[in-house]
Amino acid sequence: MARYIKEIELGIAPEKVEEILGDFLQENEFYRTTWKGEACYAADVSIVKEVKFLKYRYEEGVLHFEAWLRDGASKEQGLTGLASMTLKKPYLDVVISLLGRCIQESPQGRDKKDIILQPEKKQSSVYAVLLLVILVLFWALMRSVR
Repeated sequence: MARYIKEIELGIAPEKVEEILGDFLQENEFYRTTWKGEACYAADVSIVKEVKFLKYRYEEGVLHFEAWLRDGASKEQGLTGLASMTLKKPYLDVVISLLGRCIQESPQGRDKKDIILQPEKKQSSVYAVLLLVILVLFWALMRSVR
């Protein structure tokens, strides 16, 4: 599954973006690390090391933000879908809150608040349809067993 990736035009001072993101990183105990050769931030979940990842860049008023979870030793998971929901949902919620704080600082903040969820809604609907198909197949199987 793909990373949660957002490009958001904020048009605010880089210092303000660094302040918001720096506070977030500190509050959530993220630290600098390297994942597959790319510099990023990671946070541990209980005794498991480097589970939550993020990276960002703010240039010319545009925030590029990526977040993902580690899946096994070297794979990645996005923040939506059924697998690992106990990790995905809480992390997605704090990421959305973080991006919401950044957008609030933007001059057009109210017009942009829906940006942070748009692509994820499409991915979630795919999983909902898949779940529905599985349930229908299971129901049909159970009826044929009777």
